[in-house]
Order: sequence, then structure tokens, then C-alpha cells
Amino acid sequence: MLIRTEAPADLRVIERLLRSVDNATQTTGSRADTVARLRENGLATLSLVACRDDGVLVGHALFSPILINGEESYWQGLAQLTVNLAMECDSLDLFDEQPEATHQHEKAEPQFCTQVAQDLAQQGIEMLAELGYPVCVAQGEDALLTSLGMVPASTANVNVTWQHGFEPVYLLPLQTSGFDAVHGELAFQQDTF
Repeated sequence: MLIRTEAPADLRVIERLLRSVDNATQTTGSRADTVARLRENGLATLSLVACRDDGVLVGHALFSPILINGEESYWQGLAQLTVNLAMECDSLDLFDEQPEATHQHEKAEPQFCTQVAQDLAQQGIEMLAELGYPVCVAQGEDALLTSLGMVPASTANVNVTWQHGFEPVYLLPLQTSGFDAVHGELAFQQDTF
């Protein structure tokens, strides 16, 4: 499995991947539309793809800036994480607790899908740290986020609320001063469109 930053040639493939997962999980919101809005507004800080050895794109992760109390910050959020191994395994969506099978033919092991998602997120976190971003924020699947070293905001002595009330909010300091003096409401910038 190769994890790399997205290239212009990946954009349509990523859109198809995200729409296929939306259709398979019968999600009301569109991941593809959210990703497109983030890109159009210059809010895609880091976008990674996972490709099988034969070059087929099977996963996507996107990190975007977080607002703190309505103001821009250098904190980055895991805005989107989706894995779908070429329609041959269950779709794994960080924000969907009940992933659905996309097709009924031969499937990869669910642990493999989870590992691809974890590898995508971990690679992104490492790249954000190298770029000097102070904190990564996410909300969603507890087991995956804690495996990445993230901790609930409540246990990190950071007083925050998530704009839409999704709980828990997970944080990972990427620099030594990551959590300094942060209190208030967090929101993805996409929530302001």
C-alpha cells in the first residue's frame, strides 16, 4: 500500500470514491461536495491518498483548518477519512459507526481496511507535525482515534465544545506548546459555508 499526497489526476477518482461510500452507507451529506468546497475555498491543508500496489486509489484523508471561537487558528482537523478497497471490502468511514458493504463479492479483511485508515491518518499527522502545525483535532470512531494517540479534549485539560455538539472531540498535540491557553468552541471551517 502506498500513501502519498494527492495529485491533480486523483481529483476525479477521489470524488468517485467518496460518492461510492456515500451511496453505500446511505449518508445524507456528501463527502465529495464537502471536499470540493474545502478545496475551492483554499481550506485543504493536506490531502492524502492510499493506493494499492496496482495503483488503484482506495482511500483518502483530508486535513483542514479549525476555527477556535470563530477565529482562524493553526490547529488542523481530520475533516475526512474514507477507505474503500476498490469496492471489495466494507467501506470504512471515520464518521459512520455502521459501515455497510459496498458489494457482495470477495471482500478484504475488515482489519485491513481499518489498518489502511489508520495508516492514512498517521501519515497525515506526521506530515502536519513536520510542517509545524500545533494540534490535530478529530471526532468520530473512538478506537481509531485513540490508536493514533489522540485523547479526548476533556482529559487533555482543554475546555472546548464542538460546534455541532458531536462528542467526544479528540486532540493530539503535534508540538510542545500545542494546547496552550485554548478554551472555547471548535469548528471546521467548512461549517461556515
